Amino acid sequence: MLFDFCLLDGLEERDTAEGRCTFSLPGKAFARDGAGGEYHQLEDGSIGYMSSEGECGRI
Repeated sequence: MLFDFCLLDGLEERDTAEGRCTFSLPGKAFARDGAGGEYHQLEDGSIGYMSSEGECGRI
């Protein structure tokens, strides 16, 4: 295995996806990694990442 990555069954609102920081655009969580980070599909089509340490950014 190269890395631990799990697609969610459906898109989740940030409140139910353990949101720890915020993006400037609306979005929903679609995946998590083994360290507890979350990937979000943002409104403009970009991908946002929230780490388990509370840092976030756009990929």
